[in-house]
Amino acid sequence: MLKLALILLSLAVWVSIFAYFWHQNILRWLDNRFGRDTLPSDPDEEGAEGLDHNTPLFTAPQPQDGKPAPSESSPPG
Repeated sequence: MLKLALILLSLAVWVSIFAYFWHQNILRWLDNRFGRDTLPSDPDEEGAEGLDHNTPLFTAPQPQDGKPAPSESSPPG
């Protein structure tokens, strides 16, 4: 059991040393591989396009005359 704990500890130390010394190269490779992410615009910023805090996310379409449109499954009349 001690041997297994030492093996796991040595692997963890090796991975952390590798990540510490080569993290810039790893990040550069990931940026080239998948492309840089674009930062979303700040909704609190003045003049920002898109959704703001007062924009309803889920709204039903409203008909022009204010009355609900008859559904296709309702009987005529």
